[in-house]
Amino acid sequence: MLRSNLSLRRIPLFAALPPTALDALAAMLRELTYPVGALLCAEGEYSELLYIVLQGSVEVITALGTADERLIAIREAGAFYQVFTP
Repeated sequence: MLRSNLSLRRIPLFAALPPTALDALAAMLRELTYPVGALLCAEGEYSELLYIVLQGSVEVITALGTADERLIAIREAGAFYQVFTP
């Protein structure tokens, strides 16, 4: 569960929701904290998670650890994304 629905209100996708809907959504979500440099999901790995960046940023990298490694995007606080697999 999120500590507060105020975190969700700052995200444009959820900003217009009424307080009761934000409370219900916050109750369904789980807040996780990752250390700097942590790998959240490996390329090709299956995930059913929707990530919402509340603080900091997340780098989306392809071909990690190879000569073809590329930074695809940086997701800043307020962004959300889901890991899709082929």
